[in-house]
Amino acid sequence: YILETQWAREQTRAALEGQDEKTIVAEKAGRRDLKAEQQQQWAVLMRQHVLASSQAYLAQEEADRDRIENEWAQETATLQAVRRHQRGLAMDAAWQDRRYWERL
Repeated sequence: YILETQWAREQTRAALEGQDEKTIVAEKAGRRDLKAEQQQQWAVLMRQHVLASSQAYLAQEEADRDRIENEWAQETATLQAVRRHQRGLAMDAAWQDRRYWERL
């Protein structure tokens, strides 16, 4: 009975050790697969981040360009209005001067 029990224990221990080796190999493979999956997810996240930040940068650049173009358009319109006004004043002065000299 003692020998049979010892033999059964040794068989059980050997079976468990074999399962432990299989389990260790499976865990290593699982960790490797998990690491590869995490690296793939990280690459996808980084790609999305780069795309999002690039789009945000381009949108900001476009907004800045539009703002500057609007400012230039407003300044140009103001300058043209001032020139027209000054030209009108000069023409009025010329007409008044001409009338003055014609009266003399």
